[in-house]
Amino acid sequence: MINLVEHCKENRDQIVRAHCVGSYETPNDGKKLTAIEALVEVFLVRLEAAKKSEEQADALLTSPEEKKEAESKKDGKENNASSLPQALPAEDLEETLMKALQKAGKNMEHSVIGSYIALLLGCVIQNNQEYANLLKEKMPERKFDVMVEVLKKFLNFVSLTGVVGTTGITSIQRVVEVLESS
Repeated sequence: MINLVEHCKENRDQIVRAHCVGSYETPNDGKKLTAIEALVEVFLVRLEAAKKSEEQADALLTSPEEKKEAESKKDGKENNASSLPQALPAEDLEETLMKALQKAGKNMEHSVIGSYIALLLGCVIQNNQEYANLLKEKMPERKFDVMVEVLKKFLNFVSLTGVVGTTGITSIQRVVEVLESS
């Protein structure tokens, strides 16, 4: 869809005029929505899911001693125990790492889907302030900040990994500029 709308005004118009049924992943399951509303909804659901996956992975990697220390600091009691944390048995460590990797994989999946939706929506609003305003109405705080943040993280990821070529990186940068200037 990104390729279809990136360089074709007629396809962008089609997306804006399209309607669909709400996604099974969202609160609007089965309700008729505009395509823009549905895409924003899935984008926000995926970002929330990515955040939860990240928190779960962090919790898995936090040792019981670190949790106690964090709670002590939160309660205003500094824990000055000089004992070293006990090492986890190798089996427990392996299981914890596997769970953390699974959570990280889920986080990445949600983040990438959110990034591609942001790319699609950024392409749809390019060169059309009316479409930009329509999309802003559906965004939290009526701003594109969250989309820009997601796309900048995605841009860093694809730049580091080389998963997309120079043309893809340029396209992502252009969409970031579109969102920032709208």
